[in-house]
Amino acid sequence: MQVGRGWSDPEWADAEERQRSRGLLDARSAVTERGRAERDLVEDTTDRLAGRLLGPLAEATADALLAALEVPGRQVLASGLLPFPNRIGLPACDRDASG
Repeated sequence: MQVGRGWSDPEWADAEERQRSRGLLDARSAVTERGRAERDLVEDTTDRLAGRLLGPLAEATADALLAALEVPGRQVLASGLLPFPNRIGLPACDRDASG
C-alpha cells in the first residue's frame, strides 16, 4: 500500500506511529483488535452508505442492476486502466473479463 499511495519511507513511518498512538497498531506494526474493530466499522459504514443508493429500487431491480454491472466491472479490471497497487488500496482481485 505504501507504494500505491506514493508515500516515502518517512511518511509511512509517521503514519505507522500515528496508528500506534491510537492503539490501532502494536509495536511490531501488526493490527490490534482495536484496529480490526475500527476497520470493520469503516467498512460497515461505507457499505451501508453505498447501499442507500440501491434502497429506492425494488430488490429484484437492484439485483438485476448489480448483475448487469458485473461484466463491465470485470472488463474495467481487465483493461489495466486501474493501477495495482493504487492509492485507494483497491485489491487486484479476479481480473478475468470473461464474465
